[in-house]
Amino acid sequence: MAPLGRPRGFDRTVALDLALQAFWEQGFESTSIAELTRRLGIGPPSLYAAFGDKRALFLEVLDLYYDRFVQFLDQTLAVPGARRDAIAAVLLGIARFYSTPGVPRGCMVNTVAAPTGEPALLARLAELRSSVQERLRREMRAAADAGELPRDVEPDALAAVLWTTVLGMSMRSRDGADRAELESTARSIMTIWPPIR
Repeated sequence: MAPLGRPRGFDRTVALDLALQAFWEQGFESTSIAELTRRLGIGPPSLYAAFGDKRALFLEVLDLYYDRFVQFLDQTLAVPGARRDAIAAVLLGIARFYSTPGVPRGCMVNTVAAPTGEPALLARLAELRSSVQERLRREMRAAADAGELPRDVEPDALAAVLWTTVLGMSMRSRDGADRAELESTARSIMTIWPPIR
């Protein structure tokens, strides 16, 4: 029997995806409880029973989005071969992801409207961004250890350039850049990969 207040046939996974879409499009503050219940097709009591308050739902949605993005990132980086090729594949994959028809543009974690007066939410967003940047740092250090970078190249600095590119691609996507433009950016930034001398 479904918990009191939750409609028969309620699918929590589907509801989370719908909430993710709402927060991704509109940000935390502009997404009201009324908007969420309309999109999810449930009443406020059902929403609170399933997810807690709006803040708790936003945090759960953030983790869902992050887990999906990191799954793509880790799978792409795990492909055997040169780290340069793996990073190029990541950037091209991100270009496609940021320009997928039918979903909001850009990255939810990078460009979602920041929730003012919510230090815990801001800290969580920063933590997720830092985690992705750390993955890039690890890849650049692995490239250096494997001899894929010249000895005078600082891997953390190169990782920072790549991460800044990812952030910029997200914002450009929000501003209307199409897939071809984002893929061009991804290919162009890879030309800075320093050759072994």
